[in-house]
Amino acid sequence: MPAHISWYQADRVILAQLEGDQSIEDISQVNTTITEMLRAGKPRVHIIVDTSKMGSIPLKLSQLAAVNAYLREPNLGTIVTIGMDNILIRFLASMVSQIAHIELKTVTTLDEGVDVLRRIDQSLGSGTTET
Repeated sequence: MPAHISWYQADRVILAQLEGDQSIEDISQVNTTITEMLRAGKPRVHIIVDTSKMGSIPLKLSQLAAVNAYLREPNLGTIVTIGMDNILIRFLASMVSQIAHIELKTVTTLDEGVDVLRRIDQSLGSGTTET
């Protein structure tokens, strides 16, 4: 699977690293894993999505919406994206975040993403427990 998903900070921050081309099936599996983690975590659970090594993704908005149900999870906090260099993908992500009423931040590095989350949610503390 061209994705690695783990807890960056146990029960509070999910790190999803996407690599290579993503199919609808890949995105569906990512959705399932993130949904399970959101439900198991302690609210608000934030997500850092590293797309810096990601290739293409399907651009049918209806398909993407159907497989990204985690965006409606009540435990979901802020989503931080790393490496969203593709202007079209950035635009679509911005549209989806506005429609789904989620907070989306775009950064260039993991450290910057973690700093953003710590400013938004002081309860995260300073330790990382990458697993």
